[in-house]
Parts: sequence; structure tokens; C-alpha cells
Amino acid sequence: MNIVPLEDDVIKYSHEILDDILIKLLYVQKQSKYSHWNIKGILFIPIHKFFDDIFDIATASADKI
Repeated sequence: MNIVPLEDDVIKYSHEILDDILIKLLYVQKQSKYSHWNIKGILFIPIHKFFDDIFDIATASADKI
């Protein structure tokens, strides 16, 4: 495998993009957990599970960053 060194501006730009994605994933994570605990009504269980799945996906994705 050949490793190609990146220029400083490419590294900085990549860092900014990853920071932005991480911030958005953490926001989705927090909002989904809030929604997960504040569901009411006849569709409580499927929506509760749906928001739990969103939380898990956002958490796993944020951990990869």
C-alpha cells in the first residue's frame, strides 16, 4: 500500500468537514434520545424503538469519526 502525504490545507479541510459531521451526529444522537423518552400515544412502542435505532446508528457513526 502506498501512502500519499496530504498537504496541510487538505488536512485542515478534512478536519473541518469531520468536525461538522461529528457535531451533527451528536445533535441527532441527543435529539433522538430526547424523543425516545418523550413519545406518547398508540404508536409509542414502534416509534420508541425507531428513535432508539436512530440513537444507536448516530452513536456508532460518531464513534467511527
